[in-house]
Amino acid sequence: MVFALMGCSGYTKFSEESRSIAKQTTTPRDILSAKIVNRLEGSNHPFLTVGKFVELADRYQSCQCTNERFVRRWEKTADGYLLHSYFNKSSPIEFICTREGDNADCFILEIDRGKTIRVLNERFAAGSSLVKFIYEKGVKCEQIRPCK
Repeated sequence: MVFALMGCSGYTKFSEESRSIAKQTTTPRDILSAKIVNRLEGSNHPFLTVGKFVELADRYQSCQCTNERFVRRWEKTADGYLLHSYFNKSSPIEFICTREGDNADCFILEIDRGKTIRVLNERFAAGSSLVKFIYEKGVKCEQIRPCK
């Protein structure tokens, strides 16, 4: 009976959460300064925060003359966040995060770069590869001509 009344009122906690998730296009504040701990062995690029990662990804997207920003939306999970992006029609990027005091770390799980890549060995990549790619491509725009 209580469930039926809640349904009639139009209010449920689930519908409230669904609305807030769909509108979350900015990086969630609790992981904005979290360090991404994915590293390739021998990597010489600095550790990135989640906020810097998104900034560099946006820079790379704009350098490619796209009309979209990098982030489509963020979705909260039990262990962190899913980042739904406009990046090459890839699957959501999963961030697993931990917090110890004021410090937070996030790890990016393996990336599915999208069904358009037929060779499975090339379709999936380690999160550290994505971090390296975004850092290298976001720091310097190789586009010489202005976007139209």
